[in-house]
Amino acid sequence: MEKNRKKARAWLKSSTLTEYKAITTEAKLTPRQQDILDKIIISDYSQQKLAMEYHEDVSCIKRALRQIYDKVYLVLFK
Repeated sequence: MEKNRKKARAWLKSSTLTEYKAITTEAKLTPRQQDILDKIIISDYSQQKLAMEYHEDVSCIKRALRQIYDKVYLVLFK
């Protein structure tokens, strides 16, 4: 699974904004997931900074990112 998540993350980082928005819409991310992904990919937040902003532990952000990358991978490569 980790390999699939890396593929999804790499694709998102190298995509155009139009492609990024299309895939994330098709992946049916929740508003919270979309916000987390935007801040990680577009705004280049660290996981620690995001955890502080959400008042959560970093493990919660990591779990959310795993779920996000899994959803995106299914749209991209299945």
